[in-house]
Amino acid sequence: MSDYLKYLIIAIAGIFIYSASLDYDAVKCDDTRLIEYYNNAENTNSSVLSEFSDSYLNTTYYRPLVNISFRIDAELWGSDASKYHRLNILFHIVFCTLLFITVKRLSGSDSMALLSALIYSVHPLFANAVAWIPGRNDLMLGTFGLSSFLFFDNYLKSNKTKDLILNVVLLLLALFSKETAVILPVLFFVYSYIDRKEGVFSKPNITLYFSWLVAGIIWFVLRSMAEKGTEANLFGFDIFIYNLRVLPEYLGKFFIPLYLSVLPTYSSLATIIGSIILLLLTGGIFLADEKNKKQAAWGLLWFMLLILPTTIFRRGNADEWNDYLYCRSYLPLTGIIMMLSFILKDRLEKIKPVMLLSVGLVPVLLYGYANIQHHSSYTSPVSFYDNAIEQDSSRAYYYQIIGNYYMEDRKFDEAEHYFEKAAENQPSYSKRYFQLGEIAMLKKEYSKAITQYKKSLELDPNDKRAMFALSQAFVNTAHIDSAKVIWNKMTELFPDEPDAYFVLFNIAVVNGDYDKVDEYGSHIISRGFQNAELSGRINKVAQKAFQNKSLEEAAYLWKYAYAVDTANIKLLQYITGSYFVAKNLDSTKKYYNFYRQKGGNFSDAEEQTYNSFLK
Repeated sequence: MSDYLKYLIIAIAGIFIYSASLDYDAVKCDDTRLIEYYNNAENTNSSVLSEFSDSYLNTTYYRPLVNISFRIDAELWGSDASKYHRLNILFHIVFCTLLFITVKRLSGSDSMALLSALIYSVHPLFANAVAWIPGRNDLMLGTFGLSSFLFFDNYLKSNKTKDLILNVVLLLLALFSKETAVILPVLFFVYSYIDRKEGVFSKPNITLYFSWLVAGIIWFVLRSMAEKGTEANLFGFDIFIYNLRVLPEYLGKFFIPLYLSVLPTYSSLATIIGSIILLLLTGGIFLADEKNKKQAAWGLLWFMLLILPTTIFRRGNADEWNDYLYCRSYLPLTGIIMMLSFILKDRLEKIKPVMLLSVGLVPVLLYGYANIQHHSSYTSPVSFYDNAIEQDSSRAYYYQIIGNYYMEDRKFDEAEHYFEKAAENQPSYSKRYFQLGEIAMLKKEYSKAITQYKKSLELDPNDKRAMFALSQAFVNTAHIDSAKVIWNKMTELFPDEPDAYFVLFNIAVVNGDYDKVDEYGSHIISRGFQNAELSGRINKVAQKAFQNKSLEEAAYLWKYAYAVDTANIKLLQYITGSYFVAKNLDSTKKYYNFYRQKGGNFSDAEEQTYNSFLK
């Protein structure tokens, strides 16, 4: 069987497993954000090269090639999330083909290489990288990183400049895909130390080191010059120690992929299983032939070192979110495949290829079936977070996301169900009850909304959103006095916030309580608060006053209407007209000139009338 036919088999396996994802929606876990980001013209109105001076999604990460790939998707497909999966599948197929080439070279066995590539192609652990759109970070890191290794290995054997250049260029592309690639030169160095006979400081090796250094400097300089966003992660030695258990967890899930979660959290069972497997693999190094022991150990080192960068940080909200992601193991776990290639290298020659493929197809079929079951969790936000809840029902935030999704879709009963679950899991968090209050308001269950908002305020008495929402619920139940108590309290607690002042000011205008109008109005004006909607309401009251011949009152109200919407200079014309009808010469002149200064124009008839009056 030719290699090209094997490449085709690998591609067919990947397409068969992941073709369903071509109909998947965004799941509201970074993917929605990046699709919206790259469909916002403000973020993509410059050249493609500008992505090298920008961060990844306004974070502290620097991944310009990933940015460019999503920018291309946005240009081609707009906001159609399902189309973004195409490039993920393509990168996955290319990576699995590269893995075939790598294992064939290291083990000398076509059969093992094909099985390794097929296992990777269908393995459910990697659905997180392929079926989840943001998993592309790791797909691109893997594709460029493994390509770089292959040309590095070529260079060790041939010392050809072409291979050296391709190794360095692909290394740079890997760096521009994900920061984890900084580990690759370390692994290359160790491999060259094991493989080369000339010594660490031979001329070819020094050429390699210098080339990597140049690539690293280019990456570092561009990264340093790029605009960075906000840092949402926590760092520390204690976090590093806590996250070390991700090593056995990845191994456990790789060999026994049960109870997979789209947002995994640490599991004692997975840690124990993985630890046993790690011990067995470490012991397996000693089963390798003497000439392959160091290479086998290097494979294990590849896995561990490429994982370590992900252990030094933890999300700030990890307690209500996830501990780690499976996609981060995409490139590191090839080290385990490499390790097994070296351990089994000489033993594979004694096994007939047909026998090896027959036995090896069993895990391929099992993993493929498990993947089809698992990656359907990436179909929609509901299936995504339902899977996360199934594996860890203690995370209130998962329920909240589904609740928000149903709320946006105006399925209020479903939203309420998930918000109630979130409140059960996190009863001390005020926001849970605020959300239930919002749902009750949308369902016009105002008494229920009042109860939920009060619960929210019991936990956070100074939450201005909850206070204002409660006041609106009181208004809807005709408890205006109760609403006024809240608004007055808000003016005390938040003197620089306009909302309560606007409401109280509007009530004073409607009731004709001009002492209160002046009290709240002076506060609004002194802080420069603007509100076109409120201005429109005041304008209507002023119009009625003018029609009723209350000219001074009309001018008085129009002045406030203009004060809260200074963009509407038409109000100055009304004030001028009101004073003119009242025959108030000084005030007419003042506002006539003020209106002209602001760029207003009178008709010829008005100009003649005003000029005659002002003379």
